[in-house]
Amino acid sequence: MEQIIKIGKAGGINLPQEILATLDLRGEDRLMMTSSSDTIVIKKITAGALGERFRTLAERVSRQFEEKGVTEADVAEAVVWSRK
Repeated sequence: MEQIIKIGKAGGINLPQEILATLDLRGEDRLMMTSSSDTIVIKKITAGALGERFRTLAERVSRQFEEKGVTEADVAEAVVWSRK
């Protein structure tokens, strides 16, 4: 579904009712927005989707840490360093 919308004076956008209904969007729902040079993508996210994205990221980081031999002590040292 494509619709043309207008940006308000304050920079906000209002999503058309048809899109809200199709995606079952309600107040306080969260959306993820990404952009490139001339494109904006708005995606509905759910708590489950966020949890899955976090798990996937955590697993990937854990594998990379294991491959590179990064220890918990290394991470603790990095945290202390970054908080200076």
